[in-house]
Amino acid sequence: MVREERVKEVLTNLGLTDYEIRTLLSLFKLKEAKAPQISQYSQVPKTRIYDILDSLVQRGLIVEMHNRPKRYRIMEAGKVFGTLIEEKKKTFDDIEKEVDAVVKELSYASIPEDQEDTVIKVKSKNDFLKILAQELDNAKENVIGFIDLDAGHSPLIKSIKGATDRKVNVKILHHRQHKDMKRYLSENLEFKHVNHGLTAFTIDNKKAIIALSNLNKDKSEYNFAIWNHKPIVDVLNNHFAACWDKAKTVQ
Repeated sequence: MVREERVKEVLTNLGLTDYEIRTLLSLFKLKEAKAPQISQYSQVPKTRIYDILDSLVQRGLIVEMHNRPKRYRIMEAGKVFGTLIEEKKKTFDDIEKEVDAVVKELSYASIPEDQEDTVIKVKSKNDFLKILAQELDNAKENVIGFIDLDAGHSPLIKSIKGATDRKVNVKILHHRQHKDMKRYLSENLEFKHVNHGLTAFTIDNKKAIIALSNLNKDKSEYNFAIWNHKPIVDVLNNHFAACWDKAKTVQ
């Protein structure tokens, strides 16, 4: 037999109040009863029992039987818990929508275009890749990138896929020969292999993001720069174009 304390714990986790739990537990035992009897059995005050019963009726957990006097019948246990779980799911769905709205409002603010350059220090390579991914999420027209990716770089891979889904023109020069990497990224991007030794991107021909530290080595911190400076962007784009012409297409 299920212990009452265990049932109370589950009902509490499903969001019921103490009085609601007492009322339901009483009806699970009584099956059907009048309000005064439920009040006495559950020790829920008579001044509150009708409000509690009406609330449980509206939620479909119990049924009000229009006898004289009224009687209340508990629904089958599976139905009660199923209804409560659906309520909880809806609550989380609503919260998720609210969170999505808040995230959009608090979305990563790109560095202002009048700020020419910024050097940033981070503690891990993943932190750099996350910031790079956030910048790529703001791309509107084109992205070019020198990178040495692997399947574990999921935030950046997701952002590159997202850019191609938004019809942003994306070209990637991958440092190593990696036939599976294009499949990880997107079939829609242009992807070639060449030994370049860089981690650098330009976005919309306006912004350059360059790793100043060697990401292939373990370090206590990593430095990278974000420039909204057209001459630097042009130099990087020109170097990319020269490397692109020499690079091998990844099939």
